[in-house]
Amino acid sequence: MTDPSTGFAVVGLFTSQARVARAFGPGRLYTPQMIVNGTAEFVGSDRRRAADTIASVLTSAATTPLALPVRNRDGGRRVEVDYQAERR
Repeated sequence: MTDPSTGFAVVGLFTSQARVARAFGPGRLYTPQMIVNGTAEFVGSDRRRAADTIASVLTSAATTPLALPVRNRDGGRRVEVDYQAERR
């Protein structure tokens, strides 16, 4: 994708595409419109695949360890929640 005002590639978009390529393997350098459960990726206009993939994911329990540290802030008036998920 290019910046219409300059005609040059958008650097942030390439960085995002490179992350997808690392996650889903070589030869997959594009920006998917949909990623389901961090494992399935496809163009978002594929409605049947989206519905089937989401339905399939919902039939099994999540197996990714998830940490949710919670901290009180401002004497208990605010709560800060962070998350960390392991990649499998």
